[in-house]
Amino acid sequence: MFNGGELSPARRPSSCPLAVLVVLQWVAIAGVCAFVYFYVNLQKEHIDKQVAVQIKNITAPCCQFGLTELRNQVAESDKPVAHFTGLAVTGGQNISRRLLFETTRGHAFNTLGMKYDQNGYLVVPRKGLYFIYAQVTFYCSSHCTKPPHQFSACIHKRTRHYPEPEVLLKSHVRPPTDTDGYLRFSTYQAGVFELFNNDSLYIEVYKDPAFRVSVHEHETYFGAFLL
Repeated sequence: MFNGGELSPARRPSSCPLAVLVVLQWVAIAGVCAFVYFYVNLQKEHIDKQVAVQIKNITAPCCQFGLTELRNQVAESDKPVAHFTGLAVTGGQNISRRLLFETTRGHAFNTLGMKYDQNGYLVVPRKGLYFIYAQVTFYCSSHCTKPPHQFSACIHKRTRHYPEPEVLLKSHVRPPTDTDGYLRFSTYQAGVFELFNNDSLYIEVYKDPAFRVSVHEHETYFGAFLL
């Protein structure tokens, strides 16, 4: 019925169904978001557990059986691996720009064609993505804390595809200035890079008579493995 040209209350369209529909849509969206959130977190927990298991499988043999058994397991792998450690050169100190490394004694080893020559080059046997890492530990007396002393280490790559060596990683460290004693400080670097067969890697440090490079195998080391 009309009342003064307007619909009577009995005939006026109601907005309630539209409001209910909007509310239901928002509830559905919230439900989907909640499901995605819990699903992602569940997957993350699953991945974390898998990673923990893998780490346990890798580290447990070393802790339980020692270095020999760990080397045997590495030797059974089908991927090239190398881990080299600090080397004392003639004269008792490794102070040349290119560092030299021990390749067979102590914790040092290499497998499946990973080669090392006497000039300090690690040569990879085949193409692939390699995880490359290095730590260099410096030591000096307190006078090296004065500017401009800043110590650096670089991982270089030589390849037949480029005429000049390429810097892959570089790190810097500056000794603390609030000490009067004998100092040791380390710089660490690591990354993943594509290498080709017969590419070679080497490490150079900034040459400064104020410091020396530690040759202890747990302080200075260099390695790579195929992923």
